[in-house]
Amino acid sequence: MTDLTREIRDSYEALPYRSGPHYASHPDCLATVARLRGLEAPDIARCRVLELGCATGGHLLPMALVLPGSEFVGVDLAPGHIATARESAEAVGLDNVRFLAADVRELPGDLGTFDYILCHGVYSWVPGDVQEAVLRLMGEHLSEDGLATLSFNALPGSQPRDSVRGLFRFALERVLAPDAPVENVRALLQTLPPALDGVEGAFVDQLRGIASECADAEGYYLAHEYLAPVNRPFHLWEVVRDAEAHGLHWVGDAWDHDEGEGLPGPVHQLLDRLAPTPVDRRQWLDLLQDRAFHRAVFCRNERIPTQDAMDASVVPELHAGAGAWPVSDDRQDPVGSAGAASAFASRTHRVSTNIPMVEVALRRLHDAWPASLPVRDLWEASRREVRDSGADTRAPAGLDDLSDALLRCYRHHLVSLHVRPFPVQATPTVRPLGSPLARHQAGRGPEVTNLVHQRVRLGEAERRVLRVLDGERDRVAVLAAVAMEEPGEEMSEEQLEGSLEVLGRAGLLHVDSR
Repeated sequence: MTDLTREIRDSYEALPYRSGPHYASHPDCLATVARLRGLEAPDIARCRVLELGCATGGHLLPMALVLPGSEFVGVDLAPGHIATARESAEAVGLDNVRFLAADVRELPGDLGTFDYILCHGVYSWVPGDVQEAVLRLMGEHLSEDGLATLSFNALPGSQPRDSVRGLFRFALERVLAPDAPVENVRALLQTLPPALDGVEGAFVDQLRGIASECADAEGYYLAHEYLAPVNRPFHLWEVVRDAEAHGLHWVGDAWDHDEGEGLPGPVHQLLDRLAPTPVDRRQWLDLLQDRAFHRAVFCRNERIPTQDAMDASVVPELHAGAGAWPVSDDRQDPVGSAGAASAFASRTHRVSTNIPMVEVALRRLHDAWPASLPVRDLWEASRREVRDSGADTRAPAGLDDLSDALLRCYRHHLVSLHVRPFPVQATPTVRPLGSPLARHQAGRGPEVTNLVHQRVRLGEAERRVLRVLDGERDRVAVLAAVAMEEPGEEMSEEQLEGSLEVLGRAGLLHVDSR
């Protein structure tokens, strides 16, 4: 182990990185992207998954819970991370996951092959020989039909952030006390923006943005994102070139599917001349759109995708989930009436539609959340509702029409698409079963992971209820268990129902298959 690697390991031992779910590195996400680009993907219900840089297991453990027929292996350099991950796996009773404390350059030779290899938040933060080892492992251990994902800070968008990191390094070495780096950087981020009021410039704007972004950031995030000894951004073409040397072919991005629709026509004509391959086109778009992060997906070189663009004909074989919510619920117009349009919004995008079937389908997905629906079933139900409403029968209403609309929404995170539904129960049953992992997490704090691989922050009442939802208790027994946990803190039946409804909509109630 080199001195630099030892420094990196010791930084995580001193201040552990509290990992959590990131759906863009979930086998379901990778399989969906592959299917949409013409590639078959291993069955996520019966697959082998390797995560390089698993930290405390916050990403791997929820996958092991919802995919009990699959096998998971997590590797991390920091022994403290691995100890925490093992403790959590044992507490939850997960026997399909194991964790190894090891340097990726020195892994045991009997790991075998994996259908999905995940490496999130590692590549930009390690030295070159470790980056090489990560790509070599992917090339050697990826199964024939497997998929790998590699995230990294991307250029040109990450370049301004490097300047801010440089400021922190300068200040800590020359101005501030080095014995409390996180506290000093936090103080600097609070002090500088108001002091620079009225000062304009690209660097100052970037500093203000990072100060706002990090206002409530945990200390471990500040330390490992802005004070790490290594943090190198890359152009996409550089990473793809290095991956190809290890037998890997770029499939696309796991999360960012924008193909530059908003750019003027002459720009697309220029790209057609300057971008002979999908990688070239994506690189030009990165430069034009100031991309700062990539979640690259790779397959083996011999499995080149058959589609440069996503194929809507695959959508009917998938499940769809809500990614947006209605923002015009108060409208009184009947479905499909002339001039009427409904709007739906996600955190980043908004769409309006006056196509009756699309409107009904998006509302049905919203009402079903957190469950997802088979697209064919969604189409049948939506078409039937539109027909019964007396809407304009000349409007697009075919399965192809809905598939095209869902794919457009998926590309902008207004809809989610999945190869397999998550085991989530939206409506509380007689004896509700809370996610075992979330129940364990709720005993430690308000932030838990739900069954659709998202972070959720709970109120105190919901935490108390979730902890006792073992699937054996009816409402009366749940109230009694809550009262035993918090003597003197009475909960009414009405309050319990409200908390159960919140937990159901938050994706924290598990389908009980017993």
